[in-house]
Amino acid sequence: MKEMSLLIFIERNLEYRLDDPVFEIRALDPKFRIRENVHTGFLEKTGYAIEVFIDNKQQYKKLIKYLKLKNIKDCLVITDDYAYVLDIESNKTRDYSNVYYYDSVFQIDRHIGYSIHLEDSRFIENIPYMILGSVKNRHPELSNIDNGKFVSKFVY
Repeated sequence: MKEMSLLIFIERNLEYRLDDPVFEIRALDPKFRIRENVHTGFLEKTGYAIEVFIDNKQQYKKLIKYLKLKNIKDCLVITDDYAYVLDIESNKTRDYSNVYYYDSVFQIDRHIGYSIHLEDSRFIENIPYMILGSVKNRHPELSNIDNGKFVSKFVY
């Protein structure tokens, strides 16, 4: 499977991290590579998103199930330097275009296609298993996605 990433616009709860989608996604599979604070185009047009890198079909299936669970309608799928919008429910694609990456606020965005701005983004480092276990305990619906295989319930 060719490496790809999904750019997801989802509301985040940074006050209580056990309800943060970044932690929920990582609780599904600790090998998910996640970058937060990525935005497309100009900030006032699209806002911030999280980018989840997919390495295999199992990760892709888990992430799609998670997006359906959260009622996310669509996301931007990026493969190589090309992107398209994926409708999650119908699994149909639309709006194909090239992708251009920017890592500085001083770079001017003047082209046709998708602009991925990384200047405020960062990769999420390791999250301790104990915290991910707490996320799974707080959100038992996540166990339906991965069949409870990753983090078993902790007894406190």
